[in-house]
Amino acid sequence: MPLLAPTSDAVCPAEDDSAEGGSVDSDDANEAIRAFLRARTARPLLPEERVEYRRLLGVYLGAMRREVDTAA
Repeated sequence: MPLLAPTSDAVCPAEDDSAEGGSVDSDDANEAIRAFLRARTARPLLPEERVEYRRLLGVYLGAMRREVDTAA
C-alpha cells in the first residue's frame, strides 16, 4: 500500500517501514531508489511510477531521520 495518495506531490517521511521488511537503513533505501530509477532510464516516469518513487523517498527520509535521532 503506497504511503501517499496518487494525487499528492508531497514526500512524507515513512514513520513505519515495516511493510519494507523491517527497519530500513538509509543506504538500503538510497540503493532502492537508484535501482528503481536505473530500471527506467531514457524516459519520464509514468504516473504510478512517480507514486512509487515518492514512496521510496519517504522511506529514505524516514531512515535518515531515525539515524539522525539515534546519533543525537
